Amino acid sequence: MLSVSPIFVSTAGLSGKSRQSLESFFSQYKDLNFALVSEHELADVTFIDPENFTRPERIKSFIKQLSERTIVFFSKNTVTLDNLNILHIQKPVQREALKTTLLNIQRKWFNQKRAASNTDSTPTTTHQDELSTLKKPSFISTKQKDLDSMQTEDIETIRYFPEQMFQGKVKQAIEISKNHNALVKLSHGDHQLYFIPATREVYLNLSETLLRGLCVGEWPFNLHIEENHELTSQIVQRLNAKNEYHKTKMEALLWKIALWTSKGKLSNTQALTQPVYLSKLPLFVPQQELPQTAIIASELARHPLNLLELSDQLHIPQKFIFAFFSAAEAIGVVSLTQVQGKATLTSLKPLSSKISSHSKKDLPTSSKRTISQANYLKKQVND
Repeated sequence: MLSVSPIFVSTAGLSGKSRQSLESFFSQYKDLNFALVSEHELADVTFIDPENFTRPERIKSFIKQLSERTIVFFSKNTVTLDNLNILHIQKPVQREALKTTLLNIQRKWFNQKRAASNTDSTPTTTHQDELSTLKKPSFISTKQKDLDSMQTEDIETIRYFPEQMFQGKVKQAIEISKNHNALVKLSHGDHQLYFIPATREVYLNLSETLLRGLCVGEWPFNLHIEENHELTSQIVQRLNAKNEYHKTKMEALLWKIALWTSKGKLSNTQALTQPVYLSKLPLFVPQQELPQTAIIASELARHPLNLLELSDQLHIPQKFIFAFFSAAEAIGVVSLTQVQGKATLTSLKPLSSKISSHSKKDLPTSSKRTISQANYLKKQVND
């Protein structure tokens, strides 16, 4: 038997009181299977009161965005726009007329779902998560040089401000979702990210290319909190049914976005002199995301070091260390201790060799120890 989820309905031009009346109407009839949502892109049906639009061209522009959508007009006169199939309910709305229209929509919608279920006998392939891997750490800026002095102007060259960028908006959305225990939507144009608190997952319809593009600029974003907790599971079901959406874990997404945003720069310059403590190993991070991730993580978990000491001790270029710290700080697995580190830049020189040129035998003894300790640390630190 075909399991039928509610038919989602959005509205435009209707007052809050009218929406409440619709919601009450849906609940009064057991043979109606409709639910109101505030997001047009999740809706199957959109109810529009054209008389509340100030200009006719605005209605046309709005309807063009609702492709392949059932549209119902509440108006005194029948409205036709560019031969679009628009249903019409005469105002003032009569209960029987509304119910008849809804039952017809529901019957057509159910038949379409049943036909699709009968014809699609092959299992559907899941949308692969484009954010799961990167072939190479191309997010690191080739122009980023190691810091060779503690002058303010030099420190500013290796610093970035995540709160002013896409990374900051994503982190804010995660925090709101957690604190409000509510579905949160982050949108940019036609692209959305839905943050689901119960599963700590994010549904998004952005390609990896677009996502990386958003990480390197300052853009206008809109945060919207969906407070209707009863519909969260149904919205998730709808997102799962949409091929253009894929999902990933919140922390994994934020880690990756922080790496791409940092480009080898540092989110907190206090870590240059204050020892950094790693409280949890980010075991979910693919190794190809950042070279020597396991070595950096296990060394910091073993004992706190400031980032300059860490770079010097492991013979790893600072920009890789900075990128790791920026991502780890974003997901909340590092903190700064109060004791000042002893290292300065007097013994450091810019490292011209790339991290990929190091093999295990080329690393200092302390680095070799961290490799052998990685498996032990995985048992000691919960992921």
